[in-house]
Amino acid sequence: MITGPRRIHYLEKHVEMVQLERELIETLLRPDEIYRNAVDPLIAVLLRIRDDGSAIRATVLTSIGQGYSNSLMSAWQMRRSDVDLMRRRRTLAWRWE
Repeated sequence: MITGPRRIHYLEKHVEMVQLERELIETLLRPDEIYRNAVDPLIAVLLRIRDDGSAIRATVLTSIGQGYSNSLMSAWQMRRSDVDLMRRRRTLAWRWE
């Protein structure tokens, strides 16, 4: 779920997302990789890898209670070097094969 305040956040703080919003939706629906957050087990980091090796990153608060929805916290474009760094951290939970 993308709430109004969260959408305003990522559009104002990560201005590249204005042009990449459709890719964000694709990231939420069909991520290429999902990572665990090192601190909070309810946070998931979804990546959709782009042709140039960069990625759309969506940070999502997952819900475990019945009747609740997962909520987008933030989104931005990651550089290829940041994608490589994330992969080296070994917090991968799932990868589309």
